[in-house]
Amino acid sequence: MVSSTIKNGKLFGILVSSMLFTASAAEQSRFRPIDKKRIEANSNAIKKYIEQTGSNVNLGQTFGKSAAYWTKGISYKAFEAMPILFFKDRKGKERAIEQLNTDQAIQYMNGTKTEFVEKYLLYPKAELKINTIAEFLHDKTVDNLSVPESEKNKLKQQPLLIVDYLHDTAVKEQYMNLTSRHICVQFFVEQEFGKPAN
Repeated sequence: MVSSTIKNGKLFGILVSSMLFTASAAEQSRFRPIDKKRIEANSNAIKKYIEQTGSNVNLGQTFGKSAAYWTKGISYKAFEAMPILFFKDRKGKERAIEQLNTDQAIQYMNGTKTEFVEKYLLYPKAELKINTIAEFLHDKTVDNLSVPESEKNKLKQQPLLIVDYLHDTAVKEQYMNLTSRHICVQFFVEQEFGKPAN
């Protein structure tokens, strides 16, 4: 009796593992690394996507966080993490976009994209959520800025405070480069997994 139960338990475990592996394999087949050829092939689409993101940021500023929450379900953190300062600095934005095809940028984007996908999208019926990716990318920005470690948790919870650190030229440059990379990461995640749900 015990032996039969153990066998049935093992069989069930194998069955569940097989189902999860199949789902994971199906999701992984949609996952493609970012490389120079892919960036070059999507260059115009990426620039258009960045400009559309800028339009969405302007729209968000016009109507405010309450409207964003009630009409689109945008969390307050995701709303406050909008890269307003990135789009206000036109020359800085252009310089950051030009850096997207560097080895350093590609390595960073691949690592960030892989981390996000493995954490949130490699399970059955996973959906890309706007709040999830916006909050994740904001936290990644904070993690990679040269600001005191003791301040990082506060900046993650209160994204608007990040402006206080952008008076430092080096930190501002990091912010601009990270933001352009993160928008590019979101572009490729959406390309592979579809537009985010509210």
